[in-house]
Amino acid sequence: MRSEKVSLQPEIAAALERVREAGKANMRDVPTVLALLMDDEALDAADWVSAHPEEYAQGIAKGFVIDYD
Repeated sequence: MRSEKVSLQPEIAAALERVREAGKANMRDVPTVLALLMDDEALDAADWVSAHPEEYAQGIAKGFVIDYD
């Protein structure tokens, strides 16, 4: 696993932050995070987490940065 932070699009980062701030799931509990993203209608974020499990785990461990490009 790389040691750098994971770059995210702003809307995906915002959706993950809403889940984190709600405090309803451990962010390492991917099935619960996905369910909460779906409940929030954050489909792009749910798709990203599903398609990028290694990057998501790295981001949880090392942090995320927002990619505004």
